[in-house]
Amino acid sequence: MPRTSPDKTEQQNRVYRSVIEGNKALYNLTDEFLAKKLGISVRTYHNRMVNPEMFSNGDNRILVEVLHITKEQWDKIGGF
Repeated sequence: MPRTSPDKTEQQNRVYRSVIEGNKALYNLTDEFLAKKLGISVRTYHNRMVNPEMFSNGDNRILVEVLHITKEQWDKIGGF
């Protein structure tokens, strides 16, 4: 059966996750550290990474600061 291409939302979610994971690796940060900065449990952090729309604007502001997300990266992920 042929693969279907992901819809626009899934494509944006993949880009969002790749930016987060890439910067997390670049700055050697852990899921535990990011969850603590966000004030949530690690399990909640993982759930939100599966469905990035669940991150609030406040969460995204914290992630931008902690992960040093550039304007180019922010624009790439759609500026959630």
